[in-house]
Amino acid sequence: MLSMFLRDFGETLAPMDAVIPAGSPRDPEDTLTLRTAVRTDGKSGFLFINNYQRRRKMKKHENVCLCAGDVRFPPTDILPGEYLFFPFHMALGETELISAEATPLCRLRDGFVFYADRDPHYRWNGSPAKILTLSREDAKNAVKVQFDDEYLIICKQPVIETREGVFCLAREDIELKIHPALPDSGGESGNEPSHYTLPLPGSDIKLRVVPLMQVSDLYREYELHLDGTVTGDDVFLTVDYEGDRAELFIDGRKAADDYYRGEKWEIGLKRWDFPGKMLLRIFALTQGAPVFLDEPLKFEKGRALRLSGVAAKEEFRIRIAPEALSGTKKP
Repeated sequence: MLSMFLRDFGETLAPMDAVIPAGSPRDPEDTLTLRTAVRTDGKSGFLFINNYQRRRKMKKHENVCLCAGDVRFPPTDILPGEYLFFPFHMALGETELISAEATPLCRLRDGFVFYADRDPHYRWNGSPAKILTLSREDAKNAVKVQFDDEYLIICKQPVIETREGVFCLAREDIELKIHPALPDSGGESGNEPSHYTLPLPGSDIKLRVVPLMQVSDLYREYELHLDGTVTGDDVFLTVDYEGDRAELFIDGRKAADDYYRGEKWEIGLKRWDFPGKMLLRIFALTQGAPVFLDEPLKFEKGRALRLSGVAAKEEFRIRIAPEALSGTKKP
């Protein structure tokens, strides 16, 4: 989201000075004080609010009256884990947005896109600009693309724009929204978004996992057998494990490795031409090792070593274009 904002508004933000209020907390253990800062050119700017601290439960701040320059924002609640920024005296085209409890995302055609999970309370000096307000979740999944004009695609799966067009990299059926609505044949685009569902082609990819005889307490090994014909763009292995690290061998050579970070390990197999047979080796994490994780592991006999599952899923590169969406619109 921040990258989209910087692409369209970075030239406005960059020369602004940073103003840190006196008494701002410096101790990361301070979970009670709301953190704020302002970037301003002396009149307009942005009020930054942070109520997030890694691995800490922050206080809920109710009916907070925030100020920036000569602007006082309406009382609002700042929830634990929230981080956001509000504009003040922001020039939007030919008009001025005095303030809003919403965060700017990008420009879109002759209007602007903001996001908020609260009443945005737009206040104007003059006629309001054309504003589209998204939820934070939709903003996280939004990308601006070019068809006959600018459109905003909202999709939980990756959407990329290349010289060849706009594509979605999908491992399951695609659900997407397009702002503004694509014009129907001979019609005009509407104010509401178009909703589409794109089913993926069938896949016969299957993965067999064969545990090998355990010869050491330091690691365990598994044979992985990939069966079926690949018709998509890639196949991804997802390894759900706990331990110190994991390694993947193809034809007796180490092809990839991963240090455990509390997340599943994902490996694309396209670069190795989708091998039919692989070896997975998972190493134990010794209790007391200088490894720091967000969530502690469960140790047995002083070691953490377990494989919860391995999956293989085909990824398809699906073209997103008005003509390709014909007949897929949801009512």
